[in-house]
Amino acid sequence: MASRILRLLIERIDVAPDGIAVTLHAAGIRSLVAELADQETPVLAASEPALEAAE
Repeated sequence: MASRILRLLIERIDVAPDGIAVTLHAAGIRSLVAELADQETPVLAASEPALEAAE
């Protein structure tokens, strides 16, 4: 799972004597956030009590 997340997030890593440059996939970040939101919504809905707004 961790390697899949890294592949979604990282487009390229450049290593040079003076440092490292990491290029991220913007679409990968959106995809990961959407996927995590889809996975957590049913779990939260089933395991946490609903909170009612105070009047």
